[in-house]
Amino acid sequence: MDVKKGGSLVQMQVKLQKHNEKEMGMRKGPWAVGEDTILFNYIATHGGGHWNSVARCAGLRRSGKSYRLRWLNYLRPDVWHGNVTLQEQILILDFHCRRGNMYGGQTCQQLLGRTDNKIKNYWRIE
Repeated sequence: MDVKKGGSLVQMQVKLQKHNEKEMGMRKGPWAVGEDTILFNYIATHGGGHWNSVARCAGLRRSGKSYRLRWLNYLRPDVWHGNVTLQEQILILDFHCRRGNMYGGQTCQQLLGRTDNKIKNYWRIE
C-alpha cells in the first residue's frame, strides 16, 4: 500500500507491524498456563507498565499490547472472574440508565474487582 496511491500512514504502519511480528515469530492465540506463570512472576519481580520492555525481556514472544491486556483483564490479583451478582447487576443497570454506555471509570471503581471489559461484555451479552 502506497501513501501516494491513497493508503494512509496508519494503514502502512499497521501492515509493517504485522509483517515484523510475523518475521519475529510472535505467538498469537490462547495463552498457556506456563505463559501466565512466566508473565505473573516477571511482573511480580520487575513490575508492569512498560509493556514493550516486558515483551522484550519476558521471553514469551508476544506483543506488548498482548501482555498488557492479559495482565489487566485476567492475571491481576485484584480482578475477580466469578459471575456478576444481583447487587452488581442492579448497580450496572443504575449506572447505564444515568450515564449510558460508559463502562469504565466510576462504574469499575464501585464494582471492585471488575474490569471495564467484563462490565461491557456483561451488558452486551446478558
